[in-house]
Amino acid sequence: MKTYTEEQKAVLIAQKEKELEKLAKKELKPIVGRYLILLLVMVTLNFCVDIFGSNIHNVMKADALNNLLSGVGREKGFQLYENYALIFGAVVTIFLPFYKALTDKFGRKPFLIINTLLTGIGMGIMMLARSLIVYIIGFVISTVGYQGDVHQIFILESAPKHLRARFASATKAISVLCSSLIGVFKLVFQTEAVPESWRYVFIIPVAAALLVAILSCFFTQETEQFVENKKAALAQEIRVLRGEKIEKEERVASLSFKETIAFIFTHKQTRMLFIAACFFCAAMTFTKPYSLILEESGNADAIAIVTIVYPFIEGAFSLIGGFISDKFGRKVTVIANGLLFIAAYTLFILGFKHGLLPVFLLGIVYGLVSGGYWAGRDTLGTTMTSESVPTASRATIVGIFTMVTGFCNSIAGAALSNIPAIFHVDLSYTFMIGCDLLMLASVLFVAFTVKETKNNDLDTITGDEY
Repeated sequence: MKTYTEEQKAVLIAQKEKELEKLAKKELKPIVGRYLILLLVMVTLNFCVDIFGSNIHNVMKADALNNLLSGVGREKGFQLYENYALIFGAVVTIFLPFYKALTDKFGRKPFLIINTLLTGIGMGIMMLARSLIVYIIGFVISTVGYQGDVHQIFILESAPKHLRARFASATKAISVLCSSLIGVFKLVFQTEAVPESWRYVFIIPVAAALLVAILSCFFTQETEQFVENKKAALAQEIRVLRGEKIEKEERVASLSFKETIAFIFTHKQTRMLFIAACFFCAAMTFTKPYSLILEESGNADAIAIVTIVYPFIEGAFSLIGGFISDKFGRKVTVIANGLLFIAAYTLFILGFKHGLLPVFLLGIVYGLVSGGYWAGRDTLGTTMTSESVPTASRATIVGIFTMVTGFCNSIAGAALSNIPAIFHVDLSYTFMIGCDLLMLASVLFVAFTVKETKNNDLDTITGDEY
């Protein structure tokens, strides 16, 4: 433990008392009635900006790179992009947990606003980019913004306990529908006759991000759980500096980044959640054969229908998942969505390979695959994790979760992508078998090693209950 002189202690006590006094003056509105509706609207709008940020690059990447790299050739240009993206992506993945840890230190509201601004600024830089490196810098900035995930913690800490998952899934379901708007913007603003017209697709998402960030400054408040936990932690630190003894039952959880890592691996619940989540998120590599299958179909109209239709199926399952979660529990939700993923993904691959389904029906089935995956992933990685750890380390642990599971997804993707070339087997079947087995492993871990978290109190949870 760090030692201080009496003079240093006096200065620190004065600083912490001033901060405590400032927090004590904060008047938080009760989260009922009109403010509850307003909160849901604001979180949903922030979520929509995240969806714009996470999807617009995937939709517009080919058009943007074809324009930006016209002088170096398509094949060489795309290889150059992949090399840059790999390096920047690794840096962002490592950086994110440390960035998210700031949410536990400074509060949820500031980073709800900052993340939305970063997403908007990043998309703006991509829109205005005249070189590949500037475009990638914009992509990286927007990635940091939309992967901040603070909106999910924000709603979990603000919603009534018996409605947490329902509210979280409702905001997610509505925002998922926003991904269809990108296709609409592309149809409206982009024309083949104007090579630079891909930039116009970004205009509304960028403007929306800046507007939502400004509105969030005025129409959201810090979560009560964060404020109360911060006040208790400051009061405890003042007592320690004054030399008072703190009994174990009085202690407020306040962990450093190193202690948070230790917490994850020394508590069985978080340890099992992380193992289950690693298998679950590794199955996200299911997205890789999707574009290949659609390209093989050669039906441009059907592909357009798929792109617009499947987000509605995914959004519906996100919404249904929240009601199931609040009614029957988190474990049932994860297991049910995991099994749905296995059945739908198997049908998706076999339906295409054997001509069992036309392309537009494949899009609907893919919506079931994607909906099952994201409804289960959000419940496991955000809801159950948040309900198993103390407030003071919640955002940090969710950030570490994102980093670790991101690496698992990358490893699984690399392994499954190389198996067809090495063993001369079909790529689609390789991904079907690999992803189904990864998901099955996750479902079994959740069923037999993870404890239910539905009734946990986010105000008092310490993690020692398990």
